[in-house]
Amino acid sequence: MASSGSAFVETRWLLRIAVGCAGVMTLLAAARLFGFRSDPPSPKNGPPRAVAVQHWDDVVGGGHRLGPAEAPVVIVEFVDFECPYCRGYALETLPAIQASYPTEVTVVARHFPLRYHRFAEMSAVASICADRQGRFRAMYDLLYGVQDSLGLLRWRVLAERSGVPDLDSWGECRDDPGVRAVVAADLELGKRIGATGTPTILVNGWRYERPLQEAELRTVIDSILSR
Repeated sequence: MASSGSAFVETRWLLRIAVGCAGVMTLLAAARLFGFRSDPPSPKNGPPRAVAVQHWDDVVGGGHRLGPAEAPVVIVEFVDFECPYCRGYALETLPAIQASYPTEVTVVARHFPLRYHRFAEMSAVASICADRQGRFRAMYDLLYGVQDSLGLLRWRVLAERSGVPDLDSWGECRDDPGVRAVVAADLELGKRIGATGTPTILVNGWRYERPLQEAELRTVIDSILSR
């Protein structure tokens, strides 16, 4: 039979264990609440399926080219400036790829504004008008950079920040119905090649069923360049 002293010690240790477990459970609950994870997220289930594009010449024959004209690898991105996934692709994935393959890869941006994004079409128009004054890349980067403020910042301010030299001409361009027709034509082209969301990514005549992660995109590029 245990003495009263040993029983007291045993009880004290049990209390310490209980308090410790409660602390651990509290930390785990906080981790779940704030999104912290001890393990990396699971990878996607295999590489995305590629589908041949039937209108490749039409796809690369227009849009906004970001990179060398003669690059052997052409990445086409159907974009929506209000799409958060497009933002990550435009500001992180593609710049990293172009930095690694400065002469081998070019990017062609085409417009695919989704109906439920209120400012997507207006952003596309703003970028087209900036392109007509040689400032597409600056406007492209800026629109994604201020994505959370679209509709709050004046469009003319965005044009000025993008370095558009003739703001009056840019404003007249925005009022031109022909510019919205360009956006509509891109949207129709995207539907023809099977785009249903953004960003839709194509590489050298193949459309991928989901956006390629950076490592996957590098594998595709290296495979093309090794042929």
